[in-house]
Amino acid sequence: MLQISTSQRKYFRMKIGEIKKIINEADEDLIRDYVIQWAEANADFAEFMTQKLCPSIDEIDFADELARVIRKNTSFIDSRHYERKVVDWYAILVNLIEPWSADATSFTTERLQELIEAIITEVAMYIDEEDFMGDDWYGDDYSIQIGDIMEHLGNLTGLLALRENVTNDALRSLRSLIVKAKRTDIITRYIGSPYDNMLQLIDIRLESDDLTCALFDIMIKANYNGKAGEWVCRKVDFLRSMGLIQEALELIEANIVYPEVCLKLLNELTAEGKWREAVALLDKAHAIKGDKFYWSGEPNWLEMKYELLQEHGDKQAQISSLTELFYQHWEEKYYHQLKEIVPQDEWKDFYPKLLKFDDDKGYLSYAAPFLIEEHEFERLYQLVKKQFEIYPRSYETVVSYAGVLRDSHGKDIEGMLVTSFSLYAQSRYAPKGKVDKYDYSNFCKALSKLSEMGYAREQRELVEFFSREYARRRTLLNELRKIILQD
Repeated sequence: MLQISTSQRKYFRMKIGEIKKIINEADEDLIRDYVIQWAEANADFAEFMTQKLCPSIDEIDFADELARVIRKNTSFIDSRHYERKVVDWYAILVNLIEPWSADATSFTTERLQELIEAIITEVAMYIDEEDFMGDDWYGDDYSIQIGDIMEHLGNLTGLLALRENVTNDALRSLRSLIVKAKRTDIITRYIGSPYDNMLQLIDIRLESDDLTCALFDIMIKANYNGKAGEWVCRKVDFLRSMGLIQEALELIEANIVYPEVCLKLLNELTAEGKWREAVALLDKAHAIKGDKFYWSGEPNWLEMKYELLQEHGDKQAQISSLTELFYQHWEEKYYHQLKEIVPQDEWKDFYPKLLKFDDDKGYLSYAAPFLIEEHEFERLYQLVKKQFEIYPRSYETVVSYAGVLRDSHGKDIEGMLVTSFSLYAQSRYAPKGKVDKYDYSNFCKALSKLSEMGYAREQRELVEFFSREYARRRTLLNELRKIILQD
């Protein structure tokens, strides 16, 4: 074995001290460049850095990592009254809490409890009054993100309480920590916290020493992070494991409003080949969803219904389903799917009804692309005319369709263009009226499009008229001068 003398150890300690000082004072970009160079030339070093910078979830010390990232995302700012500490809790939530919570079901019971305790000690017990002194105006109000973190904490505790192998000693230890955190807790004062529910879950588990429906009911009622539906599904599985089949079915039917519950039942019905019941369920789910948009996080039930009917439904059922989908957002892909599935000799009678030609409501922006595709220029013109009669100053509408209607209704569109631009200018650019510079820019940008659509003469006349009529508005004149006029 190689022997290192006392003098050598002293020398190495001195060198390490110098290296630390150099690194601490060095430019971070330079350090990154040199680390990359060394990693490219040395495989062992590259592997070492990869392991240290991208450890597996099992190697992460949750408490240390939370403390490190919180330090990194802490700054001091001058607020309206004094300098105060600001922690970017959004970064903590998105970069650590949410990913860890998403993987939590795969953690061992011990690791799950470590995560819960780390969030309590490094986040919940770290938060103080200053964390609630932020202001949306300055972009440093993170109370919503703190609330989300605490909801994740409540959910994780619910998962722990369901673990059959969690020990009473572990639960008592966690209970003591929660009680300690509550003594100095200020979060509840501002946004509320899950501490009471967490203690209730632990007490129920300690008293029963087994899983009970009460554990699930607490989590369903709390609806942390909007996950009540997931807890209903867990309770359904629990009831079935206890042989309570009818009770489980009744629970599903009573909670079909939750997308997770609906999906669970849908998967069961399709697995059993009960596709008619599955279609009926999807219709019910769509009715419950109402007019909520796709980005509400809920599945597109109509899309799922159509996919199911493609396998099991007849052509008429598929057409009806596609029609529903088309009316949902008037999307081009559904229109073209209908065009493929409806027999060609029936399409000319089908699409006028689809586009609701007899409907007197203003749906120009929805129907226009399809009217243009079908060369229904007279109907398109009638819709533009109607819109113009209701909003004669809305030059944007007329400009939007002036090009495609040039050949069929050019003279009428010319009059609408001149009138709409003139009335808009008259209403907005009168003497002494205040006008945003972007208004001038948008107005002249629309005006500049006329020549390329075949209305060069009207464009020139309007520019010359506005230049004379509003000569005192220099910003407008500057924008008008940018328009390239054509003969």
